[in-house]
Amino acid sequence: FKKAKVQLPNNKNLFIEAPDNSASAKYVNELSFNTSKVNDTEIDHNEIKKGGTLLFEMSEIPLSKSKKYLNKDASYINPSFVPTPFITTEQRIFEDSIVIEIDCNKMNDDHQKIWYSINDGSWEEYDFLPFVLHKTSTVSIHASSWNGVTPPRGGKYAAPSSPTVESLFSKRDSNVNLELKTDYANQYAASGPNTLIDGVRGGSDFRTGDWQGYFGKDLQAVVSFDEAKELSSIGISCIRDIKSWIFYPTKIGISYSIDGKKYTKLPDLNYSEATSDDYEPKVKVCMQDLKKTTKIKYIKYTVYNPGKCPAWHLGNGNDSWIFLDEFIFK
Repeated sequence: FKKAKVQLPNNKNLFIEAPDNSASAKYVNELSFNTSKVNDTEIDHNEIKKGGTLLFEMSEIPLSKSKKYLNKDASYINPSFVPTPFITTEQRIFEDSIVIEIDCNKMNDDHQKIWYSINDGSWEEYDFLPFVLHKTSTVSIHASSWNGVTPPRGGKYAAPSSPTVESLFSKRDSNVNLELKTDYANQYAASGPNTLIDGVRGGSDFRTGDWQGYFGKDLQAVVSFDEAKELSSIGISCIRDIKSWIFYPTKIGISYSIDGKKYTKLPDLNYSEATSDDYEPKVKVCMQDLKKTTKIKYIKYTVYNPGKCPAWHLGNGNDSWIFLDEFIFK
């Protein structure tokens, strides 16, 4: 493409242009953003959100092979650059315990060291031997270039360091069980069958892996407890992002039981249809309060899909999505 437009919130636009783009002119010679030359490998996201023009000057010759750069090699990488480490453990929800493994790409310095901290505790050196978590924990990690000086306990290196990143690993309450009577979409499975009772809440982006999606169908499920719980409210958490055909449920039906046979039905929670002004993603917690604290062992949920996309919507006539991150009871 020679030109594309990305529509941003607040009536702003990002134009991406490459007027000389062709099958032969496939190499980027220069990049500018709003007429300013981009010399780094990244542009601040906050600047992109303001809109403007990202202009690519294309060339038939790779920049690394042009005369200007014949004597250049990988040494142009800043020697103080330290790559950010990453956690290789893919699972984030666990039943009893979970093994955490960390790795890091090494550049410029064969003596990089990786440090980790659990729940904002002291920083410990990671010696590439996995460690085990037995409870819900936040693991923070960063890498530092070795300078021969060991940092004080709980401190960091004075030498160049990578950014610090963190990940949450959640231990699921084994007293809570879920029977899903509706299949979720494989591409939006989140953490799998127990996603809706794992205690992990999603943000305002349904793509982050915390949301579970159901396409063109109502969601039916039963939550049960090994031991009955005293509850005062029951509900769900859902997200709306109508640009992606994701709508709030039109209705939520909830009933509860102590023996799994005789159920007490709560009044349905009803929600109005979205309008063309509701394009910003929004998370909604839909709760039904009980008249008094009640001992409950089983909860039945029916979450109603809104059906076809409305006439004003780009997907008019097609099935819509509902996305949930959690069944809530407290």
